[in-house]
Amino acid sequence: MILQDGAPVVDVWTGYSDRDGTQHWTADTGAMVFSATKGMASTVIHRLVDRGLIEYDSPVSAYWPEFAASGKSAITVRQVMAHEAGLSQLNGVSKADLLDHLVMEGRVAAAPVNSILFGKPAYHALTYGWLLSGLARAVTGQSMRELFRVELAEPLGTDGLHLGRPPVGSPTRAAQILLPQRHWPNHIFDFLAPRVAALNFSRAFGSMYFPGVMSLV
Repeated sequence: MILQDGAPVVDVWTGYSDRDGTQHWTADTGAMVFSATKGMASTVIHRLVDRGLIEYDSPVSAYWPEFAASGKSAITVRQVMAHEAGLSQLNGVSKADLLDHLVMEGRVAAAPVNSILFGKPAYHALTYGWLLSGLARAVTGQSMRELFRVELAEPLGTDGLHLGRPPVGSPTRAAQILLPQRHWPNHIFDFLAPRVAALNFSRAFGSMYFPGVMSLV
């Protein structure tokens, strides 16, 4: 939908929402997005800053004491939000860990800084969400999923914005993902990938690789 001065000028949809091409896309079909959630999570933090609950140049550990572990006590909210915290690497987490928000918030809070990347823009591809979620939870007591609802979806008057699968009873119906999914093992990749990802200079690969990454989506 495209709005002009609050009035819809384009309101169309087409295609299918399932892999087999049997379910038509509708106004209530929800598409999965990836890093667009970083902007939404950042907006949640900005709203908390607006209310005086967080300051950009204060240490994250001032709000989230566990984050001070492994020499991170001076890292600021601004550095985290600018992808300059040196915490972009996943360092061999499991698929089970990745699907548990509290576990991952604890892991990034305990993680040491990558000294090569600290202070430099290094895309925190997956850890960014848990960093902001842990900060927001420490300040509000609410999960980022809840904050998406109360800080973004409800003020905007939309029922189509969710972190995670839409809850039971929601009009939003999630479309299936059409990305290629690996079903056969690649033993060479599986042997080399975790070793490369563990290197301090693995950069983007280290920020996105974990065992099972090729099939998780």
